[in-house]
Order: sequence, then structure tokens, then C-alpha cells
Amino acid sequence: MSIVGRTAVVVLDAGSLEVRQTAAVQTESPVELRGAAFAAGTLWSYDATSGALLRIGDDGRVRARVPLTDGVPLPVPAPASVVGSRDALWVRVRTNASTLEQRVTRVDARSGDITGRFDAPAELEVGEIAVSRGI
Repeated sequence: MSIVGRTAVVVLDAGSLEVRQTAAVQTESPVELRGAAFAAGTLWSYDATSGALLRIGDDGRVRARVPLTDGVPLPVPAPASVVGSRDALWVRVRTNASTLEQRVTRVDARSGDITGRFDAPAELEVGEIAVSRGI
């Protein structure tokens, strides 16, 4: 079990909740992590600073980076929701700092490839993602 903070990861024993490891997220630029999920046996989190989904090792090292906002970071760090299943992740992130525009992106957790996108209407601005079956 892992807990993701803005810039660090804490790995806990799920049964006892004892801390097994604490690590600052190690990347070439500062991060501001929002949301986290497990998929394909690895931890993922959204970096609001770069607009990318990050695969993070227990040691805090970034193992993969998947750009979600077309490589253009938002002027204001946006909130995000990250949901994982067996081999896929779904990430909801605001794509415009001044409007309620959002995008839901499906990512293959093994390859890091984007496998689908949905531009959500403004009515879903405060929504969350729920996956009804493992994909």
C-alpha cells in the first residue's frame, strides 16, 4: 500500500500500517502529485506541474512519464482523479485553467500508451471516475 503526497511516496504494510519506506519523488523537475492508483502492479500518479501521468517505483524514482495535456503544462496546477484496474488507468484532468473543460484519458498501464480519450462536458466538472469492470 502506498500513500502519495505532493512530492513524496510512503509505502505502508497494508495489514499493520507500519511504514516500510519513505521516498521523495525523483525526477528532473519539481512535481506536484495529485491522485494515485495501482495498475499492472505499479504505482501511478498525476503530476499537475507537467501535465503527465507518472509511474513511480517504491524508491520514488519515476519509471515512466505519459503526457496527458498534449505536452503543455497548465498555468495553474489542476486537480485530477486517477483510477486503476488490472492493466489500465483512467485519469480525469482539467484541460483549461479558466473553464471547466476536462479530459478523461485511458492509459495501458503496462506500455504507458494512451488507448482512449473522452472530452467531458462542463456538467461533469466535479465528477469522479468509477470503473464497472476490469479491463
